[in-house]
Amino acid sequence: MKNHSLRSQIIWLCCGLIFITSGAILSVTWWSTEKYSRIQVEQDVTQGQEILKQYLRAKEQILLTAARVLTADFGFKQAIVSADKQTIVSVLENHAARIGSQIMLLTNLQGQLISASPAGITNDQELLATVSQLTRKQGSTDFVIFNRHLYQLLLLPVHTPRPSAYAIIGFQINQDVAMELSRLTNLGISFLGPSRQLLVSSLGQPSEILSQADMPEYSLLNHSNYVHRREELTADGHISVMLSSDQHLRQSQMSRLLLGIMLISGIIFVIAVTASILLARNLTVPLQQLLNMARKFAAGDYQHKQGPNGTEEIQTLSQAMIDMGNEVYARERQIRYQAEHDQLTGLLNRYSLRQYLQQALDNTPGTYLCFALNIREFKHVNDSFGPQTGDKCLLEIAARLRKMHEQGLYARIGGDEFIAILPLADDQLESLSLMQFSALMANSFDIDDLHLKLTYHCGISRFPEDGENAIQLIKRALIAMDLAHSEGLDLRMYVTGEDEAHMERLSLLEDLREALKVDDGQLRMVYQPKMNLKDGKIHKVESLIRWQRPNHGWVSPELFVSLAEQAGLIQQLTQWVISTVLKQLAEWQKQGVKIQAAINLSAQDINRPGFYSDLLAGIGHFDITPEHVTLELTERDLMTNEANTTLLLERLREIGFCISIDDYGVGQSSLSKLTMLPIEELKIDKSFVLQLDQNPNDQAIVSSTIQLAHKLGFSVVAEGVENQASLDLLRQMGCDSIQGYYLSKPIPGQDICSWLKNFNPHEKGMTVDD
Repeated sequence: MKNHSLRSQIIWLCCGLIFITSGAILSVTWWSTEKYSRIQVEQDVTQGQEILKQYLRAKEQILLTAARVLTADFGFKQAIVSADKQTIVSVLENHAARIGSQIMLLTNLQGQLISASPAGITNDQELLATVSQLTRKQGSTDFVIFNRHLYQLLLLPVHTPRPSAYAIIGFQINQDVAMELSRLTNLGISFLGPSRQLLVSSLGQPSEILSQADMPEYSLLNHSNYVHRREELTADGHISVMLSSDQHLRQSQMSRLLLGIMLISGIIFVIAVTASILLARNLTVPLQQLLNMARKFAAGDYQHKQGPNGTEEIQTLSQAMIDMGNEVYARERQIRYQAEHDQLTGLLNRYSLRQYLQQALDNTPGTYLCFALNIREFKHVNDSFGPQTGDKCLLEIAARLRKMHEQGLYARIGGDEFIAILPLADDQLESLSLMQFSALMANSFDIDDLHLKLTYHCGISRFPEDGENAIQLIKRALIAMDLAHSEGLDLRMYVTGEDEAHMERLSLLEDLREALKVDDGQLRMVYQPKMNLKDGKIHKVESLIRWQRPNHGWVSPELFVSLAEQAGLIQQLTQWVISTVLKQLAEWQKQGVKIQAAINLSAQDINRPGFYSDLLAGIGHFDITPEHVTLELTERDLMTNEANTTLLLERLREIGFCISIDDYGVGQSSLSKLTMLPIEELKIDKSFVLQLDQNPNDQAIVSSTIQLAHKLGFSVVAEGVENQASLDLLRQMGCDSIQGYYLSKPIPGQDICSWLKNFNPHEKGMTVDD
């Protein structure tokens, strides 16, 4: 282009740029639109697939419910036994009409037809094959071509009381069903038989459906009218359903979009040529040089000390651009540093750590250790000594981490959480690195004349054993750190499979939070009676929480209560329990039943500020006297923050609450230690009572515990009583009260009054003292 004039060069340049830009816009638009369309089609088909499955499952549930009702019908069973065909036909027709079933059959165990609705079905090989196929999936539906029609059928045996016949019930998959599914999914629905024979379709072009069934995935270059996905309905694949997404609208929209872009590009092209002709008259070589300088700035190259020679205006503009580049370069370095580093410690942040760690894993393969560190009770340092002291502790921790390995990566990812990545040489032992880390972090901190001893929880993951990339490695180290916290450990290695368990725990906790928030009946209280052995009366019940998790069933209280304690949710859970139990006590008293209720507490509950006032507010709100409430704590909970716990329990006992030690015998405290605490009742752990009548060692432990407890002024409750022999032994030992399934299983609150009214200790042979 040197032989051409400047004007022609500028014109050609502008034309070329416009052409390239337009082509790029068209290409990007095409690519983006195709990608979006592919994703949208996939989402539509996947959503339709899920709706189809839900629809068929709903139909299956209707069939299962109807079949169970039918096979449990006493009159129907009598009719089968007595071979009353008229009654059998009547029952089948009634049940078919009730649920809209198109077919109901009754066969013997050999598959021979006894009765059918509608009439006209006969014994033949097709019926025998259908029964044989359905017997392999009793209790669940299967798809069968029967009498030249497609059915969703379910088979259940009829017990009289032994299996004597098969009841078969089903829905026909016909044009109405296909149209209904098409309306629900906004897709075309076609049911195919063996060799992809079209059985039923909501589309009006079956030949096109079959011809396009095996076409590749969606593309704008693929001008097919539909995108199909086939879902097998039977294990052998003979019966399937095809979901078809109509692409007419997308293809027409894409054509209009591309035409509009091409039109706009043409207009811009004309304007650019005209403008370039006008501007070319005043442009010179220095301007081109400035343009090149600007392009370098855009690419991140700011190192320019001298601009192009030219007029005063050009030189002024050139120097301004150089100054701007230097300032942008300085600010960009500062912004990049701030974006990648923690402002206090200068360590990497979470996001830059991932980037640098992934680069290290890709470029320098080897063995790496990932340490996830959490400082225990760091909040108390800030609260007690101020945030400035806390910041200095964090700076000291960062300095210690940097000393571990000059090629390591170190990051602060939270207020008191750090990550350290250490590469291991081929001859370096992992255990030595762990010892080095422990020794470095175990030293105390001397901050402003303060001698501070910080402890920590640390989780460790290894590359490549525990993760294939940076995200997995860091994630699993954090999981190990959380488990170290919950298990009370300083150091803990990640174990394969714990991330799935961690996600399940998080899901369970989230569902528990939601259950507490909505209070829709998932959580409920049951009450297990306690009997006084001296008079045989029920004087107290223990309040026990139950949780029926949606789509999961009943969750073990030991599991979700333990997780609630670890996640800091136990206080909210206990508040719900206390409120529910106090409300239940009030309802019982309205019905004339005055009984004590025991509530289990944790150390977190007792040490929560406001627990005492909230408890008093609760009994005041429901008009319950403290004498009707027993507070149960385990030995471990009593020993946590012992001084504050003792002081609070004394206040509670003074106003009338009964304080009880739960699960006594499995902790580390002694009876002499308990004399220093304001308790009135001691509950012997059920592990010593369940086999009391068979285990002499348990008998010795329980007997001595009862004797010592009585000498110290405690009443004794034995939980876990399962038989009369254990009860008799406990009476002989002088036990005051019992609790267990031999007396009663836990009872819903609304049933306690009727249970107490009907309770008679002599019915089970429970003799009581005169």
